[in-house]
Amino acid sequence: MRNLSRREALEFLIAGGLAVFSAGFAEFGFAQDNGNFKHVYLNPKLREQFFLFLKNVFHLYPEQDFHHLIELKVMKYGTDQEIYEAILAEIPSLKPILSTIRYALPALKKQKQVMCDQTVALLDGKKVIDGYLEVGSTGRYLDKLQETIEVKGPIYVVNSSAPTFGAADIIERGHLQKVGNYVPLADYNAISAAQVPDESLDLLTVYIGFHHAPPEKRDPFIQSCHRALRKGGSLIVRDHDVNSVDMVHFVALAHDVFNCGLEVPWQSNEAEVRNFTSLAQLDDILKGEGFISDDRRLLQEGDPTYNTLMKFTKA
Repeated sequence: MRNLSRREALEFLIAGGLAVFSAGFAEFGFAQDNGNFKHVYLNPKLREQFFLFLKNVFHLYPEQDFHHLIELKVMKYGTDQEIYEAILAEIPSLKPILSTIRYALPALKKQKQVMCDQTVALLDGKKVIDGYLEVGSTGRYLDKLQETIEVKGPIYVVNSSAPTFGAADIIERGHLQKVGNYVPLADYNAISAAQVPDESLDLLTVYIGFHHAPPEKRDPFIQSCHRALRKGGSLIVRDHDVNSVDMVHFVALAHDVFNCGLEVPWQSNEAEVRNFTSLAQLDDILKGEGFISDDRRLLQEGDPTYNTLMKFTKA
């Protein structure tokens, strides 16, 4: 059976919620001790909370079956790689009939609705946006956002791959027509003024969070987002509150299981960048780049990874 590419997987599933990981422990000075799977699944409280992630956020397979499969492999194998690959080998047999229609598409629809409802709430009744940029997709959230807010002016999508007329892209953006101007994400290189002019946007969204960015590229990328926004423009960002040893392992495991469930090879999972921070750290970083923080923190019901939607305004 052909493995899904990372692009195909992300196009059908949840956004904003999950990203990539490699050296996120460095922010905290934590060691990876016995690995993510065992740290979570050998702790009854964390194991129970992780089931909520499978049920309310990931939801690609019957959550009880997937949860039980993980438990079995955690008890049988030692390392994260061994557990991951043992689960991966059984994914094809776990898939229900019509899994895309029964699980993936409803999950995508739910995420779009939650993200847009929360974004509208943070924008405090704003009715018109002049200039919009979405990081991390080919325009997944724009169609739902436009049901409430008029979006005019330039539109940009900053993504690792260009939009296409393929079925996955059409489903993701909600219509046949491509959305806006494509800007390559390019491993989080700063967005240039030639790609997106200075002060040309009212709204910039990063539903996938900044923890995708390599540590040395995160701050210059954020600076380029600040440059592209008008004074008073809004940055909407969603990211995990990784503020303890348990949360480092827990959120990292959410990423591991997300990739494993999408049949991503272990080597690709291990190589991904996950530069996790706490929300307090992220708040300080964004303030340091010239943003004013809104105090509101919006969570998705039933999400134990504390993936939180926030608004920051360009001063």
